[in-house]
This record gives sequence, structure tokens and C-alpha cells, in this order.
Amino acid sequence: TGWEALTAMLEADSSALSVLDKAGAVHDAFTLARDVQLHPFIPLNLVRRAFRGADSSFPLWDVVLTMLHLTNARVESAGEATLRGFVTDVLNATMYEVVAPLSRNVVISYLASDNPHGVAADGRDSEELRALVLRVALDAGHHDAVAAANIGYAAFLANETGNALDPALRGAVFHHVVATGGTAEYDAMRTRYYGASDPAEKRDALYALAAASSPVDLDRTLADMVDASKIPSQEFPRMMVYVSRNTPAGGRMKAYEFFKAHFTDIIMARYGDGGFGLDTIIEGVVGGFDTDSVLGDVRDFFTDNPVIHAQGSVDRAIDSILVNNVWRRAHAPLVIEWLREHRYMM
Repeated sequence: TGWEALTAMLEADSSALSVLDKAGAVHDAFTLARDVQLHPFIPLNLVRRAFRGADSSFPLWDVVLTMLHLTNARVESAGEATLRGFVTDVLNATMYEVVAPLSRNVVISYLASDNPHGVAADGRDSEELRALVLRVALDAGHHDAVAAANIGYAAFLANETGNALDPALRGAVFHHVVATGGTAEYDAMRTRYYGASDPAEKRDALYALAAASSPVDLDRTLADMVDASKIPSQEFPRMMVYVSRNTPAGGRMKAYEFFKAHFTDIIMARYGDGGFGLDTIIEGVVGGFDTDSVLGDVRDFFTDNPVIHAQGSVDRAIDSILVNNVWRRAHAPLVIEWLREHRYMM
């Protein structure tokens, strides 16, 4: 096929296409597979075979790692498998040649703002690539990334005024600490959020609260979101999406039930005139489901509660649920087969 030929060409010579063309190919392959228009093996094989020791361009790796991250979220939502082993393999086989090792005696310097071990690229792309690699690696449970984050966070706590933690990487580290910790770590981050004077640090702490490992703590985050004096209205849509992505703590259903419970007093009162906020909430929270039962509930809810200024978002969310449902039934078993074939799961 054309995709097989493209994969073989890039496997033989990764410079055969420009960076943007390679990024476009990866994006298209994963998008078509997501929409059940392309066999799921194709994008996975494209990444596995064609991007070993590839160049350090942020546009390329932004697409590759983001698409793997999103695909893993869908696989894990199906409840039967994970791409974490594959993502770790990709990081080991490629990113160590692009980014300084996440460990290997440089864990502190990697996370420090005066980091001398950055990527080959300079400037903003360098910072964004380092942040992207760390975020994806932590999500995959990559051993060296976890070690780096834990040591870096401890150094940060021990030296609040120093540069033990690069602000560009702080959000990923804060998220990791709350997601892998317990109520004590959640409480500490919540205290940091309410006490932080630096707006960027305050925002990083807030977003981390959506990653609470305990369902009870996640409920506390949602309770705070009712009060705009605690969590500003401009942050509410993003927080709703982040809570919904918290699969371990049941975030998807919690966010949806919160959405319905506060549809009138918060959702419509604050965002009822339409716009980015309302679209973000509807598509980000509602569109992530993949079962017939929730689809029926969603349709019934919006029939009883029409959203005049965001009907397009409602339609897209329903279409997304339909596609997710088909993907879960038809493609999830194929991805599991691929993972077993390549020994990423037994």
C-alpha cells in the first residue's frame, strides 16, 4: 500500500521528506485511524519503523508524541491495554539521541532552569520539546523521567527561591506528583495553588489538582470549581477537560455529572452566549465517551436542555462518541493484537 511504501522509504532514509511533511504524514495516519478510516497498525508501524534516531525538530516530535499520548488515552479508556511500553520504547530508541538523557547522573541539571544538557535545537523549540518529552515520559511511567521528576521536585521544595526546577517543566512535574501521590501530595499542591504569588506557578498547581489520584480528592477539585473566587471562570473550561481526562479517578463521568448538575447555574450562566469556553467544555467533556448507554443519556440531556449557541459542538461531541464506540469495538482488539505481536504486552 501507499502507507507501507511511505514507511519503508522513511525507514531507509528519514531525510527523504521534510520535517513538516513527516509530521503531516504522522498526523494524517493517526487521525484516519482514530476515525476508523485506516487500519490501526499503520500509524503504529510508521512510528515504530520510521522514526529511530530521527531529527530533533519540535514540530515532528510534537505530532509523534502527542498522537501516541492521545492514542494511549483511548486504548486505556477501553480498559484492556496500554501503549505505555511502546511509548517508553520510542523514547528510549529516539529521544535519548535528541534530548540529553533524562537521568544518567544529570537528573537535576535536566530539570534545572540553567540546564546545560538541552536539546540540539535552541530557543523556544528547545524548551517546548523538553517539556513535551518529560510530560509524555512521565505519563508512560518512564523510569528515568520518574526519577528526574521526583528528585527535581524534592530539590524545588528544598530551595524555593532557587532554580532547581525549570518553569517550562514545572507543570509536568506538578502533575506527576499529584497523579502518583496521595491525599498528602494533593493537599500540599492545593495549598501551593492558593498561596502562590507567581501567576504561572499558580496555574501549574491548579492544573495539577485535576490529576488527583483519589476520587475523593478529585471531588474536592470539582467542589472548588463551583466558586469562581477560588477557580476563575477563565480557567473553568480547561479544568473541566483536565478532570475528564483523569481516567484512574473516574474523571470522565465525574466531569459529565458535574456538567449536568451545574448546567444552568454555571455552564449556561457563564458561557451560555457561546464561544470557545462552551465549545471546549462540551466537546472536551462529552465527546470523550465511547458507549451506547452514555450516548443515549447525552442525546436525552441535550434534547431537554438545548444549547442554541453551541449546537455544532453538541453535534461534534455526539459524532465523536459514535466514532469512539466503533473504534473501541473494532480497533481496540487490533491494537491489543499489535502490542502482543511486538511484545509490549503478554
